[in-house]
Amino acid sequence: MNRVKKWRIPITVLALLLAVLAFSYSQNNWLTTTRFSVASDKLPGSFDGYRIVQLSDLHGKTFGYQQRPLLNKVRRAKPDLIVFTGDMIDSDTPGDRSRSLTLMKGLTAVAPVYWVTGNHELSPNLDSLKQELTDVGVHVLANRGVPIEQGGERIWLSGIDDPRLGSSSGSLDTEVIVNEHMEQAIQDRPQGLYTILLSHRPEIFDFYVRKGFDLILTGHAHGGQIRLPFLGPLYAPDQGFSPQLTEGAHKREGSVMIVNRGLGNSVIPQRLLNRPEIVVVTLQAKPSSP
Repeated sequence: MNRVKKWRIPITVLALLLAVLAFSYSQNNWLTTTRFSVASDKLPGSFDGYRIVQLSDLHGKTFGYQQRPLLNKVRRAKPDLIVFTGDMIDSDTPGDRSRSLTLMKGLTAVAPVYWVTGNHELSPNLDSLKQELTDVGVHVLANRGVPIEQGGERIWLSGIDDPRLGSSSGSLDTEVIVNEHMEQAIQDRPQGLYTILLSHRPEIFDFYVRKGFDLILTGHAHGGQIRLPFLGPLYAPDQGFSPQLTEGAHKREGSVMIVNRGLGNSVIPQRLLNRPEIVVVTLQAKPSSP
C-alpha cells in the first residue's frame, strides 16, 4: 500500500502534464471552421450562394504533411473563391516560405486564389515572393482590383498592401497611405458594383467604411491570441490590451467587416481558447426594396 501511495503523486503530475501538452497542441493545431452569411441588395442574383473561403496569418506554419489537413478542410467547404489576407510568412526563411507556397499551390487546385500582403511580408524578398505566388497560380492584389464574374454578372474584388509597405507619395501617415491604396484598388471599378476589400488590418475599419466598401475581409489580430473566459481577447497587435476587433463580423454604416482569427502564431507561440480558423463567407442576394 505504501508503495502505491509513493507513486500516486508522480503519476498524477505526469497525467496532468500530458493533459496540458495535449490541450496546448489542440489549441494550436486543431482547425475550426466559422461560417458567415452576408446579404446585400447590391449583389447580383447569380452571386446568391457564392462561397468565399478566407485564410489569414499562416506565419509559415504547417498543418501536417503537405498541408493536407488544411487543404482538405478548405476543399470540403466547396468555395467558389479563396482569399488570403496577409502574413502568409513570418521570418521569410526558406522553410517558412516553402511551407507557405505548398499551401498556396494546393489551394489553386481547389478554386481561384487571391492574396494580399500583411506586415510580415515587409522584406527585401517581397518581389520574388510575389513572383513565386504568381508562378503557382495565385492572383496577387497589390493595390488593385479585378472583376469577379458569375453567370454573366459581376462584383468587384479589391486588395491593398499593408500600410507598412509604404506609399508612392512618400507619406508616413497611415490614413494617407491606406486611402491612396484603396483609391488605386477601385479606380477601374464600374459604378454600382458590390465591392469586396481584402486588407490585413481590422483596426482601421473606419477608413474602409468611409470609402464605402460593402464587405471587408481582414486578419492580423490573431483572435486576441489568448482568450479568457468572461473577459474575451487579451491582446492584439496595433489594438493593445482588451482589443475590440479580433474575430467575427462587425457592421458599420452599411459595411460589413469579417476578422479572421488566423492560422499560425508569431511572437507569442501559444493560442488559448482560440483555435486556428478557416472562415467561410456565403453571399446572399436579396431583392432591393421597392
